Amino acid sequence: NIDMVAETLKKKWRIDIYPLLELSVLLFTLYFLKEIFAFIQTTAFYQQKSQVMALPMTAVYSVFAIGNVLAVFHAVSNFIFRFTEWRKNR
Repeated sequence: NIDMVAETLKKKWRIDIYPLLELSVLLFTLYFLKEIFAFIQTTAFYQQKSQVMALPMTAVYSVFAIGNVLAVFHAVSNFIFRFTEWRKNR
């Protein structure tokens, strides 16, 4: 849990570190999204299909991309919230 990192600090430092923690989460999700798209492109290139239903595996793996896009939106909104809170307390 990332909040655990901030909770170990004093209250003065806590507000300063929250935007950095949210930015690190955002960067990680963006990197993960890039890797997911590379993986989906690879499965599309080889035209992999599921064993039983013969569905394209790109459709199956696209669920990870959709979830990660939502995680990026969540991370951006958290970063904006924490950054405005940080600026207000400065």
